[in-house]
Amino acid sequence: MSDQISNDENKRKAAADNRANQLNPMHPAYWRSRGEEPPPRAPQSPPTKPAQR
Repeated sequence: MSDQISNDENKRKAAADNRANQLNPMHPAYWRSRGEEPPPRAPQSPPTKPAQR
């Protein structure tokens, strides 16, 4: 019985995650759910180290 509860919880979480991704324009699922390809991602510069004193 606990396996069934865990499986139901996983399904609900997956559905909630999918909905959140489809509402987030920074996520490819947003664009695909609208029938478009995601825009190309801008190249990111490497993280900078904090200045040392």
